[in-house]
Formats: sequence, C-alpha cells, structure tokens
Amino acid sequence: MRKWLFCLALVLVGCDDNSVGLVVNPDTGQVLIPVESDWTRRLTAPLPLNDVVWDGEVFIAVGGNLGDGGVVLTSVDGIDWVARDSATDHALVAVAAFDSDVYAVGGSGVLLSTDHGETWTVKAQPDFLGLEVVANSSQVIVTGVDVGFIPHIMISEDRGETWESMIFSWGVSELIYRDGLFVGPALTRVFSSGPLEPCVIVSTDGKQWNEVFVDEQVAALRTVVDADSQVFVAGEDGTVFSSFDALNWTELSTPLEDVDYSGGAWNGTQLIFAGRVSSSQDGTYRPIGISSSDGGASWDSFGIDTGYESRGIVWGNGRFVSVGVSVLSDKGLIYTTH
Repeated sequence: MRKWLFCLALVLVGCDDNSVGLVVNPDTGQVLIPVESDWTRRLTAPLPLNDVVWDGEVFIAVGGNLGDGGVVLTSVDGIDWVARDSATDHALVAVAAFDSDVYAVGGSGVLLSTDHGETWTVKAQPDFLGLEVVANSSQVIVTGVDVGFIPHIMISEDRGETWESMIFSWGVSELIYRDGLFVGPALTRVFSSGPLEPCVIVSTDGKQWNEVFVDEQVAALRTVVDADSQVFVAGEDGTVFSSFDALNWTELSTPLEDVDYSGGAWNGTQLIFAGRVSSSQDGTYRPIGISSSDGGASWDSFGIDTGYESRGIVWGNGRFVSVGVSVLSDKGLIYTTH
C-alpha cells in the first residue's frame, strides 16, 4: 500500500450533522459566518477532489495534486467513503463510466477499473496530461494537453487495449455522449495567431469534429449536462446555454453572474450547476450553484459552504454528490444533498 493511501485513511473525516458550522481562514484567523444549506459535508480529504461519477452501483471520486499522488474514493450511498489504491503516483483529473468499465485520467495516463473503482490497471501512458475522458459501447476518448499546452486526443476502439493518438484542434474541458453524439465545451482559435474562443464541439465518431459558436461574446464554457431532451453547457460568469440538438444554442437568464460553473448534473426532473465565486473571497457566504425544475426557464440559487469550490457533481442513489476543494485550505471535500 502506498504511503499516501495509508495517510489518507488516517485523516479522512466524516461529518453527520446538517450544518457545516464555522469556517476559519487559516491565513488571517478570521472566523467566517456559519452556513446553513441543503447540503451536508460527508468527507474531508488531504488533497483536492476533481471529479466524480456514478457507475450505476457506486460513486467513484478522483483527485490529487500534480506530484502529490492520485486519490480514488468510492461510496455506495455518497455518505460513507472508502479510500482505494489508485495505482498511480500522479493526480487524477477526470473519471467516466460505461457499464462495468470505469476510466480515470490524469498525469499518469489512462486507468481502467472493472470492479467499481476498487482496483485499477494502467491502459495507456501518453505524453500528455489527460483532462477529460468519455466512453460508450465501442469507444473510449481521452483529451488533454502536453507540456506546451498543445491539445491532444486519444481514441480506443477496444476498451483501452490499443490507442490512436493525435494533436487535436480544440482544448476540451468536458465531454459527454448522448443520442449518437459526442458533445463538449471547448476552446478554439478562429485565426492561428488570435485569442482562444469558446465553442461547443460535436462528433458522431470521435474522429471528425465540428465546432459550434454559441455566442460572439460568451465567457469560457466548462461543463456539459445531458438532460434527456436537452443538453446544457455552462461556464464562467454564470453563463448557461441550452440546446435540443447540440447545434443550435440559446442563452438562458440565470441569477448568479459572479459564479464560474465547473460541474452540473440532472436527476430526471431537476438540473443543477455549481462552481465557485469568481471574485475574490472576502469571507462572506455566497451562493455557488443554481437549480431548475423547468428546463432552465427559471432558477433558484443555493449555497453549499463558505469558501467551497465544487469541481464535479453527479446524481445517483437518490442524491446529488458534489466533490471539490476548500479554497481556504486546498483540502478535498465531498458534500451531498440529504
């Protein structure tokens, strides 16, 4: 067992109360206001948590800092979590599941688990940092950047046994597969020497991609959610767009303009996005998420915790689970709805 895993098991802390209580800024000693919310803190981990997936039976959360080792945590109910050996000494950035296969990517390449995250094997070790992964019945797609921040993509047609790798034209922040389409928010350059521009990329086969510009002055887009008949993308400055076909997009009016959304989820009736306050932290409690039960026509805002950045959200086993990091201490945190 790796030393970090042993240490992780010692310092994991579960919380059962319905209030996260007082938060203290470790730099100033300032006691921040208590937070009451519909979310309960379930776990504090020593390293940031970056993503979470529900594979149909188990939640799998991944994280870590570059150079500090990978973190894998699993839970059946989102409340009680178990630390697993990640088979890597590098941070894990993203995780995805299809049927019995769970894929995680990061600084160590592509990892595969077929037992709900309990054990992992390395399926590829590319010369780039994996930032996103998606899988369907026939393909696994991994996107990332090399040391020069040049986007790359890898595609496997055999569950990760062999890979086709190439330089990619887009920097992708997240990918989903829905109705025969791969869809994700991305960055591209309209002109070779011009600035990066936000867009949505779509593909039927993972090899040929088309870019769709949703708006001329849109802020960066970071997350995408499949909500049955619609697909939503969200990102910086409270930006949310919706589409019925992933090609034609409509900007939605949302209540929070100072939140950068980095994760979202759909439970069949309710859509939520959450992230972090984009302005400087001043110790005041602010909402960092929005929810809608009418397809984005109207929204309610919600908070999770003072100084919390939600990096990934998923729905499973009757509750939303959010993983992320404390912006005050850099520790990983997990929250769930009750």
